[in-house]
Amino acid sequence: MLDSVKVMLPIDGARISPVLDAARTFVLVSAGSGGVVTRQEAHITDEDLVTKARRIAGLGAEVLICGAI
Repeated sequence: MLDSVKVMLPIDGARISPVLDAARTFVLVSAGSGGVVTRQEAHITDEDLVTKARRIAGLGAEVLICGAI
């Protein structure tokens, strides 16, 4: 059983971004059985998707939720 999981959400205003490659603002949420433990905003402006993916992984994201990848 997991104690917590780190979930990355690309955001566009107040919603999950529908397209990952256009997203520039992300929220990294660490959530456990009791709810959200931490919330951190990150700005990732890399145009190259491979570099963007490396930056997301480097921030510790274990799960990525997006409208389309």
